[in-house]
Amino acid sequence: MAESQSRPLNIEHQIVEGVPVLKISGSAGMAGVQKLREGLNKVLDLQAPIVVLDVSDMDFISSAGLAELINAELKSKKQGGIIRMVYPKPAVLEIFETTRLTKVIPIYSSLEEAMEGCDES
Repeated sequence: MAESQSRPLNIEHQIVEGVPVLKISGSAGMAGVQKLREGLNKVLDLQAPIVVLDVSDMDFISSAGLAELINAELKSKKQGGIIRMVYPKPAVLEIFETTRLTKVIPIYSSLEEAMEGCDES
């Protein structure tokens, strides 16, 4: 999907059962990189042991957007935390698999599954 034809990036923060959840929807293309970075930093600044990124409604991610996810994972790891992602759409999943991001950030089939065990961490 070309970035010009996709939905604008939308980021929603919420706390679900004590866990920060960042819902990322629309296009995480070049125009949305700064917004993505700010959203990721906002949840990572909470220094929670687990952060969930709900990317199930993301249409597109650029290489710069991928770099932001990798930077977020590194920052989380430095803080002793982990990031989990909720299953992306097939086109976005293909990008994650091609770049091997799925080897770095685990993907879960639903928010409920991603939240499992969070109270034990």
